[in-house]
Amino acid sequence: MNIIKSTKAVILFVLLCTFHNADAQSVAWSSFFGGDHQDKASSVIPLQDGGYALFGVTFSFGAGMYDYYLIKTDSLGNLEWSKTYGTAEQDQAQSFDCTSDGGYILAGYRYYSAGNLSLYVVKTDSQGIVEWEALYGTGQDLDICHSIKQTSDDGYVIAGYTDFASGGSDTDFFLIKTNELGEVLWQTYYGGENTDECYDVEISDDGGYLLSGITYPEVPGYPKYYAVKTDSEGITEWEVVIGGDEFDLCTDAIQVSDGGFVLAGFSDSFSDLYNDFYIVKLDSTGATEWEQIVDSGQDDQARHLCETSDQSLIICGNTSNATGHPQGYVAKISNSGSVIWDITCGGTDNEYLYCIEESATGEYISAGITSSYGPAGYNCWLVKIEEEVGISVGSLALIEGEGASIAVSPNPAHDSFELSYTLGQQTGVSITIYGIDGRLINSIDLGLKEQGVHSIVLNTEGPLGNQIPQGVYFIRLETEESNSSQSILILD
Repeated sequence: MNIIKSTKAVILFVLLCTFHNADAQSVAWSSFFGGDHQDKASSVIPLQDGGYALFGVTFSFGAGMYDYYLIKTDSLGNLEWSKTYGTAEQDQAQSFDCTSDGGYILAGYRYYSAGNLSLYVVKTDSQGIVEWEALYGTGQDLDICHSIKQTSDDGYVIAGYTDFASGGSDTDFFLIKTNELGEVLWQTYYGGENTDECYDVEISDDGGYLLSGITYPEVPGYPKYYAVKTDSEGITEWEVVIGGDEFDLCTDAIQVSDGGFVLAGFSDSFSDLYNDFYIVKLDSTGATEWEQIVDSGQDDQARHLCETSDQSLIICGNTSNATGHPQGYVAKISNSGSVIWDITCGGTDNEYLYCIEESATGEYISAGITSSYGPAGYNCWLVKIEEEVGISVGSLALIEGEGASIAVSPNPAHDSFELSYTLGQQTGVSITIYGIDGRLINSIDLGLKEQGVHSIVLNTEGPLGNQIPQGVYFIRLETEESNSSQSILILD
């Protein structure tokens, strides 16, 4: 087994964001949503209007217990509307998709007080108003939906796992095909003699499907990556089992532009202490092309990935900080498996990232949960990450655009700090300072500046003269040709 292992040293460390590798990334903004109880965003989709749709569960709102939670935001993560769906039973959201009519299809499962589970699917219009809803399963078995996609005929495929086919002795993958009204056209099952759990379905370029998750080849034993490729009627074309000697859990899979597939998840088969991101590239026939371990030095668990416009891969999940708290973790790797950069995001408490997508403007939007920001308990968390190519120097990040570079000293700072910048030509210059949550702190227009090196001393206060609270802030230098950013830690 050819494993590429990448363990990177920290180049820039600040309280809330840690950057690795030579390219520079920053959190452009983050937003939280929810109430006084437990709320979780498991999926996010960039929309054509520049905003975002989030899907997850809420214990703060709705009919009682857990309910589906659909949130619509504008392009800056500001709430436009939210809706809940469900009953007094527990309704656990897992997956959603935008539909061809501008609405949404929501899926997960309903957990009954007797301990049984059924699939629960809701179709809404563009404003989140229910058009139809359906339950699938007997209500007497273990039926768990983890993924839903709209198909080219405006119907849907639903995937997950069930103990129905085995009579309750173990679980198998299932795949259900419906029409546009949610009526079942066919369903089928996949798996071996032991437990199989499907966490994702992808529609392939040939009209077939790729189901991915885990299988237990031996009992007792450890889970392994398990993927099944079918044709458009759900008939198996090939299947693969992949992993090391210990725990390997596949959480997501996609088809990429060369026609192959990439599986993502986490594994402790290749580390003595912790889980690592474990990425596997398959060709179109299921043969392994390469495998990659991404290791931050902590416990790393990949949850979701997508292919970017430059044909790289962006992967999100969670790691942990020096105090042991889970933190959001994002890594970008090339289409040959080499790590390009990674970033750790979070506050002083717990954060997890479950989904990441690329926006139409090239930034990355990720969704998960946070207990560092917002009301008590966990809240839905939306994070936008910008990527800027640059170089790192010592403990400062010097980020170079086409027309300017920027550096901050000292960092951390107390009452004031010096911002130094170099211009490649005469240009107009402005400085904007943002909080970690995307709040505008201050904006300064410096006017027209000549080519060369410049510096300005800034006080750590807002436009009204009030002291900026302790924390991490982002300083953006904007010229007529380029933008450059720098993180700074402000201390009391």
